[in-house]
Amino acid sequence: MRAPRVIAPRRFFYGWVVVAAAFTVMLVGFGVAYSFGTYFEPLRDEFGVDRGSVSLVFSLTGLLYFGLGAITGPLTDRFGPRALCGLAAALFLVGLALASQARAIWQVYLTYSLFVGCGVAASYVPAVSTVQRWFVRRRALASGIAVAGIGVGTVVGPPLSSLLITSYGWRTAYLVTALAAGVLVALAGWAMARSPSQLGLHPDGEAPRPGLGGPAAAAGRDRTVLEAVRSREFAWLYAAMVLATIPMFLGIAHIVAYAQGAGMDLAEASLGLVSIGIGSMVGRLVLSPLGDRLGRRRSYALTVAVTAALTFLWLVAPLVELWSLVPWGIAFGSAYGAFVALSPTLMADYFGTAHVSGTIGVFYTGAGLGSLAGPWLGGVLFDAVGSYRLAILVAALLAVLATLAVLKAPEPERARVGGQRLQPSDSPAGS
Repeated sequence: MRAPRVIAPRRFFYGWVVVAAAFTVMLVGFGVAYSFGTYFEPLRDEFGVDRGSVSLVFSLTGLLYFGLGAITGPLTDRFGPRALCGLAAALFLVGLALASQARAIWQVYLTYSLFVGCGVAASYVPAVSTVQRWFVRRRALASGIAVAGIGVGTVVGPPLSSLLITSYGWRTAYLVTALAAGVLVALAGWAMARSPSQLGLHPDGEAPRPGLGGPAAAAGRDRTVLEAVRSREFAWLYAAMVLATIPMFLGIAHIVAYAQGAGMDLAEASLGLVSIGIGSMVGRLVLSPLGDRLGRRRSYALTVAVTAALTFLWLVAPLVELWSLVPWGIAFGSAYGAFVALSPTLMADYFGTAHVSGTIGVFYTGAGLGSLAGPWLGGVLFDAVGSYRLAILVAALLAVLATLAVLKAPEPERARVGGQRLQPSDSPAGS
């Protein structure tokens, strides 16, 4: 299938269509994945299994969509985002339809976990990495809007799933979701052109002008995935990714249980998680675009430093009342949302866009490690000492180390020029 042609006023930039398509892909993928909680009780009752067996459904899904980015990223560089999103649409459609017919919990592992996990992996990295190719000066803004789809999906997905389950049962709910997810991801993927050059355009919709290119346009060639991951700057940023996501996912996973332990009922405690979700939207849409003005590496370090400060605040000023829990959650979520939006922009700034999908895919495995370690750390240390204080302290210290790791990475302009000097005989890579 040929790339969509642009029939629009001259001043309209097709890159914003790509952003909208990426937003849709992430809304659907994470809306499906994060709606799993609404199916928890129906699956447990249907198959007569314990909570651990049902929880494994979601754990396997998360492990797949974080870990497989290292595979789907390079595939996107080779075949383009439309092919990968088409595959994701098929995976959502088939996996959810098969899950609706499951007769044992292990069949849900092989259908929902496997297919949805692979579907998110085949759509998330391709979508977020493609946006990086379409923008330079407004890269943080575009990335923030695109990944806001994750937040919207997290907000709208569970209520819609609950309505379908209540009205028609979980099996029919999976079938309806299968059809909707397959169609929406396929359509959004079709609109996602690989790069501006494919349509005869330039990033940001403007011809390159001296002094306006930003970090990604700095002197130096685009590096391959292998060259990127072997670089000093990638090592520091990867370390920061792992260390920073541990406190972030600790907060996301345990804030409700922490608040309940402080005496709040479930409805009140859940507002801690809701406030983090609201804050993440603020971070993605309002704070991350400031990176285009302040510098994306500097802004990235700031988001991690704020996470460290807020985690220390959690330790010294316990969140035992709603008046403290909700504002803290909004601030914490804002730092998290900005961090998520800025993460892919740094890969493009440091290593160029020719192989950016593969580089982002490998980079996101660090988030996979953090998402596994953070919740686990909270549970293990709580069991050991009978409170969350030690876990929170460790998480805060890790966030400080993450901030230092970001600051140890050289500025993108210096890194790209250095990469050029390291391989002077290589020819420039095309976008």
